[in-house]
Amino acid sequence: VRERGAAWRKAMTQIQEVSKDAAGDALKNKQMTGWVMTKGEDCDKIILTIAFYCLYQRVKAEVFANDTEYVQALKAHHAVMQWAMKCKQNIDTDFCCHMDHALDDMSKMYLPH
Repeated sequence: VRERGAAWRKAMTQIQEVSKDAAGDALKNKQMTGWVMTKGEDCDKIILTIAFYCLYQRVKAEVFANDTEYVQALKAHHAVMQWAMKCKQNIDTDFCCHMDHALDDMSKMYLPH
């Protein structure tokens, strides 16, 4: 535990030094880091939910009328996963608009007609 405490202290000192160099304060950098981590975790949850629930359990070839519909469903799910990854890697809110569109396309197969 003491070793971890020393590591945390060193990290906190480094954060403070970096924030001085970045013309910001440690609290702002901490808050920014928290948001970045939260965003990344949320994007990972979306990707994992689609992989482990939707693709494993819901998107099965026998559910669709033909291979074309099956491939379209796979592409729609994959698009959401890709946009989630892009949202994780970027801070431009335009990526969120693309993600919303991809989610709308994917969700069509889950909504009643």
